[in-house]
Amino acid sequence: LEDGIFPIVKELIQNAEDAEAKQIAFEFDRNEVRVTNDGKPFTAEDVWGICSVGQSRKKNKIGFFGIGFKSVHEITYSPEIYSGPYALRLDDKIYPSSLSHEDSDGHGGALFVLPVRSDRRSQVESMIDNLTSPDLLHLLLTLDSLESLEVVDLIGGRSGRFYRERTARDSEGHWDEYRIGGTWPNFEDQT
Repeated sequence: LEDGIFPIVKELIQNAEDAEAKQIAFEFDRNEVRVTNDGKPFTAEDVWGICSVGQSRKKNKIGFFGIGFKSVHEITYSPEIYSGPYALRLDDKIYPSSLSHEDSDGHGGALFVLPVRSDRRSQVESMIDNLTSPDLLHLLLTLDSLESLEVVDLIGGRSGRFYRERTARDSEGHWDEYRIGGTWPNFEDQT
């Protein structure tokens, strides 16, 4: 979508999908974006992949080249990651420094904290627009795990969620039918 922000949204959603998360939540304020998912916690290989380029073991996944997460640097200089036993900040895109787990509120899955660069605060609004767009609703149909995408907008008050729910499945596994929808005004469920 606009201003190169959509790749950040897409990458964070794809990270959640790769971790087999059922839910992802984006919380926005002017100074920080917090993204949580309930997927599998990071492994040492995941940390290595996020700190490297071309070192990912995601052979059959979107993040194969290990550069996708680097898109968060469009809005932050030092993203923070809390997942499983890991709590770290990335400086200069690849250098990890250890953080206290106390900052993570004991979150399972993964928590990404993206302190917004002062020169990119206006782009946070574009990111919210991307996440509340009807086009994003159809992205859920292409995923296997995610069933809920929540947006909490502490800037402008636009909060809600998209959801995906399986309603039918072929007994041989050749097709699935889903109901998708959103809690924002003028969003009607679709099958």
